[in-house]
Amino acid sequence: MLKNLYCLTRQFGGEFTSFNASQRLVSLWLKQTDELLKQRAQTRVFALLFRQKVERTMNNIINLNTTKNRKITLDKPGKYTLFFFNLCSQPEITITSENIDVNILGIYIGRKNDSFYLNTTQHHKVGKSKSNLLIKGIFFDDAKFYYEGLIKIDKNAQKTQAHQKNQNIIESPDCHIESKPFLEIKANDIICTHGSTTGQISADQLHYLQTRGMKKNQAKKLLFEGFVQEIFDIMNTSQIDKKIIEKYKKEILTLLIK
Repeated sequence: MLKNLYCLTRQFGGEFTSFNASQRLVSLWLKQTDELLKQRAQTRVFALLFRQKVERTMNNIINLNTTKNRKITLDKPGKYTLFFFNLCSQPEITITSENIDVNILGIYIGRKNDSFYLNTTQHHKVGKSKSNLLIKGIFFDDAKFYYEGLIKIDKNAQKTQAHQKNQNIIESPDCHIESKPFLEIKANDIICTHGSTTGQISADQLHYLQTRGMKKNQAKKLLFEGFVQEIFDIMNTSQIDKKIIEKYKKEILTLLIK
């Protein structure tokens, strides 16, 4: 403290000539010290708030299986992930702000007499935003899956990017799949894609794995896992907490072991 007082005294071009002068210097030094401590405290608070904001962004995932609201409105810029598993619902995702990037990810594993009905809407009311929907399903026995997906882009939603894809694997001739993508586009400066495929496991891939010593059921399980892995890869690139990803992955892969 004495060293700081001496430096402060020299800064103001003087010596300790009197008690009052010393007292004034001490008061000035304390004032500057208080300001410095206040600035450091503010810096720490801002850093903490920024870190919390980043963490909220990293974990900005909405599980549609647990939320009761099927109408989701995204009105703040940022990255979002909507996830669901074996969900029968009609989720409507409405985007009302620019600079929103949302992934809509779904997985279905159907066995025996399972029946799933899904109807999704990606509604872009404002431009300069992105939505990417990917739904993957694996169906056995007499399972059924009915899907309709709509991408709706309003006239003022220019510079929008919207994608919709549904991919299904069927493991029985008794499975029934209906997948119908729809577009309703009023803007003229957008990027939009949609598509649907349904088929069986590649015979070539299955044969390749079997020639490497795998049993048929083991090879199929590996191919099933690789098929749904794309969903989890997107989650990883979206910076979602890995514990959340592993939790969902474990639950889903457990059903593939049966």
